[in-house]
Amino acid sequence: MNHLTRLQQEDDDNSGRTTPDLKEKRCRQRRNSLDERDPHKQAETILSLRETIATLREKLNGAVNEQARLKQELNVARANTSPELATQVAVLTSQLSYEKKWRQVLETKEIRLRQELETKLETKEQASNKNWRADR
Repeated sequence: MNHLTRLQQEDDDNSGRTTPDLKEKRCRQRRNSLDERDPHKQAETILSLRETIATLREKLNGAVNEQARLKQELNVARANTSPELATQVAVLTSQLSYEKKWRQVLETKEIRLRQELETKLETKEQASNKNWRADR
């Protein structure tokens, strides 16, 4: 039983009937399944993933620069400690922590997107090799 048929069977078994939502879900799954086999869609997806990686890299670089700026401000604030500056240090420390968390999130997303891109490229390459062998 193929994947879509199995999903359809599970959906029918769970509800006892097919709803419009389930029909739409199945149509989407079929379209996505066909899209994955279409070389043009694969190329579009790969380009989209590359653009997303580039955007995330820019954001990550911005976050790194912001983090460096905040560290510098923090060091200046620590050197000139007064009650007002102590408050500023607390705020900057909080911002620095926030920037570090965002950096981790962006790095994780970049890694995940790179893995997706590599998988798609490998799949496309395998399909291309398969088609090349079939032509011979």
